[in-house]
Amino acid sequence: MTVDISVQPPDFQMELCDLQSDCFFQSKVNLPPQEFWKLCSQEKFPILRNMSLEILSLFGSTYICESAFSTMKLIKSKSRNRINNASLVHQISHHRVFN
Repeated sequence: MTVDISVQPPDFQMELCDLQSDCFFQSKVNLPPQEFWKLCSQEKFPILRNMSLEILSLFGSTYICESAFSTMKLIKSKSRNRINNASLVHQISHHRVFN
Protein backbone atom coordinates (compact mmCIF):
# COMPACT_ATOMS: atom_id res chain seq x y z
CA MET A 1 0.00 0.00 0.00
CA THR A 2 1.53 3.27 -1.03
CA VAL A 3 0.16 6.69 -0.38
CA ASP A 4 1.87 10.04 0.06
CA ILE A 5 1.40 10.52 3.78
CA SER A 6 2.43 14.17 3.76
CA VAL A 7 -0.63 15.21 1.74
CA GLN A 8 -3.09 13.32 3.95
CA PRO A 9 -5.08 14.92 6.77
CA PRO A 10 -3.07 15.01 10.01
CA ASP A 11 -5.35 12.57 11.84
CA PHE A 12 -4.66 9.91 9.18
CA GLN A 13 -0.90 10.38 8.97
CA MET A 14 0.18 8.41 12.03
CA GLU A 15 -2.06 5.47 11.25
CA LEU A 16 -0.87 5.44 7.64
CA CYS A 17 2.76 5.41 8.78
CA ASP A 18 2.07 2.51 11.11
CA LEU A 19 0.15 0.61 8.46
CA GLN A 20 2.79 1.08 5.77
CA SER A 21 5.58 -0.05 8.07
CA ASP A 22 3.78 -3.14 9.37
CA CYS A 23 5.23 -6.33 7.83
CA PHE A 24 2.04 -8.29 8.41
CA PHE A 25 -0.03 -5.85 6.38
CA GLN A 26 2.62 -5.58 3.69
CA SER A 27 2.10 -9.28 3.05
CA LYS A 28 -1.68 -8.76 2.76
CA VAL A 29 -1.80 -6.02 0.12
CA ASN A 30 -3.18 -8.41 -2.52
CA LEU A 31 -6.28 -9.25 -0.51
CA PRO A 32 -9.63 -7.82 -1.59
CA PRO A 33 -10.21 -4.48 0.17
CA GLN A 34 -13.01 -5.77 2.41
CA GLU A 35 -10.80 -8.61 3.65
CA PHE A 36 -7.77 -6.37 4.14
CA TRP A 37 -9.63 -3.82 6.24
CA LYS A 38 -11.30 -6.48 8.37
CA LEU A 39 -7.81 -7.57 9.43
CA CYS A 40 -6.98 -4.09 10.70
CA SER A 41 -7.45 -3.74 14.41
CA GLN A 42 -10.00 -1.21 15.63
CA GLU A 43 -7.62 -0.38 18.49
CA LYS A 44 -4.55 0.15 16.32
CA PHE A 45 -6.14 1.78 13.24
CA PRO A 46 -9.49 3.23 14.37
CA ILE A 47 -9.66 6.11 11.90
CA LEU A 48 -8.54 4.20 8.81
CA ARG A 49 -10.61 1.14 9.61
CA ASN A 50 -13.80 3.10 10.24
CA MET A 51 -13.36 5.18 7.12
CA SER A 52 -12.63 2.15 4.94
CA LEU A 53 -15.57 0.14 6.27
CA GLU A 54 -17.90 3.12 5.75
CA ILE A 55 -16.76 3.41 2.15
CA LEU A 56 -17.05 -0.32 1.54
CA SER A 57 -20.53 -0.42 3.07
CA LEU A 58 -21.77 2.07 0.48
CA PHE A 59 -21.33 -0.49 -2.25
CA GLY A 60 -23.22 -3.21 -0.42
CA SER A 61 -26.13 -0.94 0.39
CA THR A 62 -26.78 -0.06 -3.26
CA TYR A 63 -27.46 -3.71 -4.11
CA ILE A 64 -31.00 -3.68 -2.72
CA CYS A 65 -31.89 -0.53 -4.61
CA GLU A 66 -30.42 -1.82 -7.87
CA SER A 67 -32.20 -5.13 -7.43
CA ALA A 68 -35.54 -3.38 -6.91
CA PHE A 69 -35.07 -1.29 -10.06
CA SER A 70 -34.16 -4.38 -12.07
CA THR A 71 -37.27 -6.15 -10.85
CA MET A 72 -39.40 -3.11 -11.64
CA LYS A 73 -37.97 -2.98 -15.17
CA LEU A 74 -38.90 -6.63 -15.70
CA ILE A 75 -42.44 -6.03 -14.49
CA LYS A 76 -43.09 -2.58 -15.93
CA SER A 77 -41.94 -2.82 -19.52
CA LYS A 78 -43.09 -0.96 -22.64
CA SER A 79 -45.65 -3.67 -23.27
CA ARG A 80 -47.03 -3.26 -19.74
CA ASN A 81 -46.80 0.51 -19.44
CA ARG A 82 -50.30 1.04 -17.99
CA ILE A 83 -49.51 -0.62 -14.69
CA ASN A 84 -50.26 1.68 -11.74
CA ASN A 85 -48.20 2.07 -8.56
CA ALA A 86 -50.39 -0.21 -6.42
CA SER A 87 -50.19 -3.01 -8.99
CA LEU A 88 -46.45 -2.48 -9.36
CA VAL A 89 -45.88 -2.82 -5.61
CA HIS A 90 -47.96 -6.00 -5.59
CA GLN A 91 -46.05 -7.42 -8.57
CA ILE A 92 -42.65 -6.60 -7.06
CA SER A 93 -43.50 -8.24 -3.75
CA HIS A 94 -44.94 -11.27 -5.59
CA HIS A 95 -41.82 -11.48 -7.79
CA ARG A 96 -39.49 -11.43 -4.75
CA VAL A 97 -41.40 -14.21 -3.01
CA PHE A 98 -41.03 -16.56 -5.96
CA ASN A 99 -37.47 -15.63 -7.04
